[in-house]
Amino acid sequence: MTSPSPLRSFISLPRSRSPSPTPSLALSPTTTTAAAPAERRRAWAFRALALLCACSLSVGSHYGRELLGPLKTQLLRRTHSSNVDFSLIISAYSLNSTWTPLIAGLLTVRLGAPLSSILATALIFTGQFTLLLGSASNSVPAMLLGMLIFGLGVSPLAVVQETLIIRFFLHSSLGTSLALGLLAGKGASFLSSLTAYPLSSLSPQAPFLIATALAAFSCLANFAFLGGDRWLARGAGVQEERREAERRAAERKTVRVGDLARLGDRLWVYVAFCGACGAVWTPFQHNAAHIIQERYGLSEGSAATTASFVHAASLFLYPITGFVVDRYKSATIVLKLFILSSILTFSGFLWLALPPNWTRTPIPAIFSFGIGQGFATLLLVVIVPHLVPYQYTSTALGVHKSAETALAVLSQTTAGLILDGARRPPGTAAPAPVGVLLRFFLLLNALQLCAAVALWQMQVTHEEDAALAGAVEEEDGQVEVEVGVGEERDVRLGGRARRSSETPLLLHASVDEERGKARATSGRDRGAMVGEREWRRGRWAMWAGAGVLVLTWVYFLGVAWGKLGKDGGTK
Repeated sequence: MTSPSPLRSFISLPRSRSPSPTPSLALSPTTTTAAAPAERRRAWAFRALALLCACSLSVGSHYGRELLGPLKTQLLRRTHSSNVDFSLIISAYSLNSTWTPLIAGLLTVRLGAPLSSILATALIFTGQFTLLLGSASNSVPAMLLGMLIFGLGVSPLAVVQETLIIRFFLHSSLGTSLALGLLAGKGASFLSSLTAYPLSSLSPQAPFLIATALAAFSCLANFAFLGGDRWLARGAGVQEERREAERRAAERKTVRVGDLARLGDRLWVYVAFCGACGAVWTPFQHNAAHIIQERYGLSEGSAATTASFVHAASLFLYPITGFVVDRYKSATIVLKLFILSSILTFSGFLWLALPPNWTRTPIPAIFSFGIGQGFATLLLVVIVPHLVPYQYTSTALGVHKSAETALAVLSQTTAGLILDGARRPPGTAAPAPVGVLLRFFLLLNALQLCAAVALWQMQVTHEEDAALAGAVEEEDGQVEVEVGVGEERDVRLGGRARRSSETPLLLHASVDEERGKARATSGRDRGAMVGEREWRRGRWAMWAGAGVLVLTWVYFLGVAWGKLGKDGGTK
């Protein structure tokens, strides 16, 4: 019989024990019983304070990230810049996130969480301050540089935040605490998109000053947290858990590039789907206010307020999505929700692409897109343990984030070229630039939907072909994998074993983990995880992914050089 898998140990951890009475004190049983709840309440108070500090680290980064979209029309007018200039500024934020997810975990391991947190928050503050100076001087190159520096700190900060939360909630409510950390960031994004334009009516620099102040607040909160770290750890009873927390958070963000080819076709279809998500979601979020202003003739303020509700859905959909996944305990429900997400975002683009005199309002499109994107972001992470063995989840998560941001940069930069290049010739009925951009988004969304359907179909086939009965036997050893736990059943269809559609996600991942360990111990040859043909396809996909990363940088730098060089950097 195998020992409990690391995945179960990570998710279903024992509850924290109440501190034992001090030996030197002769406490009666009644006193000890009364003291235990008080100690638990005190520990929870310290943990809540630590969670508040951890969540405050990302407030500045999320607020600054969503600041520019609602201000696009105002920035274009004030800086005398073009849509390409704006797209380059937005893309500069994501550009460094094409490679930082691949090393963020390693950075935390080498430098430690305290130094990594100082570095990350300092980079974000420096980038935001540079963006403020660029806005004040109406300099596009300075704003672009600010966003480049800003983006350098985002991925390391995410690892640090996870490290702190894991350390204080390792033995209780870890999932809820991580979800609250995500919600804090989403809340800051929503507030940024909602308040940016009203603040700009007071002063053009007011939104940037607020964002810089919040970035400084995150830095100060980080130093305060580091200063009171031992006091908080003592009060929460987690003095010994720093190394374990850093190890777990780093494992979630460390990529083993050499293993990518051995993880199978489903991983690469998933990566393609993530890339399509980045190409669809991010550019529209930053251009939504401009699109609906041009499409429906709204004022800048009305367009910015309406577009801000793209971010609102995540605030209530994250908890609901987690409940649905836990309640129905089905892996296939996640893949079906991906398909639903693509349909909802496609419907939003289709509504906006229809003649405005037919639709009259953009609100249905905004809510359709917001709901479709709102719950799918969380599911991109939830599905990973089901696609690859647990020890490779960090690899899949790093690659998925890299692919998502790379395609976002390509799509965002192309969106700027479309808006500047698709000019309507006088006296013709050619579509307006915004209409061309919406057709571009519809095409990308259709590809995203195809990838979601393909991933679902591949997963169904994989479950039908999976041999889960009894034990996994290998030539050089045996690892027994228990089935029949909970709702897991071996169902035979046409002589093939498949997983029940009611199998919990984490149980699938546990079985996959044991299978992965068995194959790893039987030899680390190139076909250890998959067959020879699938391994070769994985190699080609890996090189194609590397080519996309190179293309992203070449494309961005080429457009930036051509645009800013032609303008002489005077903007």
